[in-house]
Amino acid sequence: MSVSNYILNQRISTLQYQIQKLLYDINLLQNKIIQPTLFYSSTAIYGNGSEPSTSLKIRINYNYSSWHFINSISKSYINWSFPVKQNAIVSDLNGINVSFFNGNTTSNNDILFITINTINGSMTYIFDSAITPTINTNYQGVCIIDKLFVPYNNERQIQYKPSTITGNYSQNDKISTVMLGTHSSSATNTVQLVVDKINFLYHDNITQSYLLVSP
Repeated sequence: MSVSNYILNQRISTLQYQIQKLLYDINLLQNKIIQPTLFYSSTAIYGNGSEPSTSLKIRINYNYSSWHFINSISKSYINWSFPVKQNAIVSDLNGINVSFFNGNTTSNNDILFITINTINGSMTYIFDSAITPTINTNYQGVCIIDKLFVPYNNERQIQYKPSTITGNYSQNDKISTVMLGTHSSSATNTVQLVVDKINFLYHDNITQSYLLVSP
C-alpha cells in the first residue's frame, strides 16, 4: 500500500468514527431523561457494609455534599446497592457511569468497583488495570458502553473492564440491584472516596440518574 493510500484510509476511518460518534450524540440528546433523583442513605442501601460518613470535616475539606467513605476501621468496606427500573434485564442496560472522587487510593485492587447483581448471578466491572489510580482526582467510571460516548464534566474518564462473573449470569437475567463496592481486604486508610452520582443508561433511550445526598 502506498503512503498516499494509507493516509487516505486513515482519514476515511477517522471520518467514519466521527460520523458514528455524531449519530450517537444526537441519539443521546434525544434521550428521555428521567429527572435526577435525590438519593438518601439507608440500611437498605448499605446493608452489612459501611454507611456513608457524616463527617462535616470531609465535606469542608473536599467541597463535596455526597457519600464519603474511608476504611479507617480494619476490614471495613462498602456495598452500596441501587435499584434499576422495574423488570429490567441485563440486555436492557446500555451502560453505567459513576462520578466519584478518589482521595487516597493508589492501588487498582483498592479502588471502587461496579457489580450488576441479577436473580441468578452477577458481573463485576473493575477500574482499568493498565491505569494506576491518582489521588485527589475526580473520576467518571464507565462500564458496558464505550466511555467515548458518555458526556463528562471536569472528570477523568476510566473504562471499567469486565472482571468476575458468578452464577448463571446472562443477558436475559433480571437485574436485582447495581452495587458500588470496595474490598474488605484493603489495608486500613488506603481507601478514601466520595461518590457523587450514578447513571443507568438503557437501550430504550431512558437515563436513570441518582444524585447521592450526604447523610
